[in-house]
Amino acid sequence: MEYDTGTIRLSDKQSGVALAIVLWFLAAMSLLVAGIVHQGRVDVRLAQAHVARAEAIASGDGAIHLMLARFTAAPLEGGGRRGELPLSGVFDLGNTQVWVKMVPASGLVDVFGSPPQLLAALFAQRGGLSPADAQQLADSVVELRSPLARRQQLGMQRAVRFSTPEDLLRVPGFNRALLDAIQDDIRAVPGGRDNLNWSAASQGLLQAVSSTNPRRAAYLADRRSEAAGARLWNVQVEELFRVDAVIQYGDQYWMRRRWIRLEQGRGSQLPWYAVRSEAPRAVPQIMNSGVE
Repeated sequence: MEYDTGTIRLSDKQSGVALAIVLWFLAAMSLLVAGIVHQGRVDVRLAQAHVARAEAIASGDGAIHLMLARFTAAPLEGGGRRGELPLSGVFDLGNTQVWVKMVPASGLVDVFGSPPQLLAALFAQRGGLSPADAQQLADSVVELRSPLARRQQLGMQRAVRFSTPEDLLRVPGFNRALLDAIQDDIRAVPGGRDNLNWSAASQGLLQAVSSTNPRRAAYLADRRSEAAGARLWNVQVEELFRVDAVIQYGDQYWMRRRWIRLEQGRGSQLPWYAVRSEAPRAVPQIMNSGVE
């Protein structure tokens, strides 16, 4: 019987090709499965984020209404003044705890009407800009919000209306990092007082803008130290508040922020209405969000 070596070599070559095809097929299937698993994890995380945002809106709005109800229902003292009701509280909504704080809008820097010196001090201290860069950026903000005649003199064709803090990003030289650094110190909501009420400003904001009026800043700091945290302004004259609600969902804190005017709105029997509601956002912790 003769032995055909050519046939055997051909069979070995075919087996090698088949093995290579199988290995390539397994590798392709592995990549496909890995892609499907990765996409599934991304979808799960997106779903969890949407659930957390929905929880922040529902629980945050509910706790904000409870805080406003407590504030407006405070007993009136002589002369129609409310007592020293705390502007913060913790509310239990089911299994969720919500921290709420009311901040008077007059104690925030108004980007609609604040002078450039005040804006420059805020940009420099909060954003870490040099004094020259901060002043130049503040001047740009003032120029863009100026009346139409003034803008025409400056050679600007298009009007800019500040209706949200994000509108500051339209100012040349302004960026998201700076906006994130100052967003808890500013207001871009029409109404309320035009000038900063230094007595109602937080201690951190007072330190940031102290260079614009050092004597007044030092005086208020001494008074706060003597009063041991007592309120130095009349809360009864405040009409516009920023109300922050912080909830914990899993291992992440979320904040719901609403701007509330203490007036009866159209079609509502409540003694307040929301001027603007901001989308929930994740915050590192409760203290950083301004809610104590």
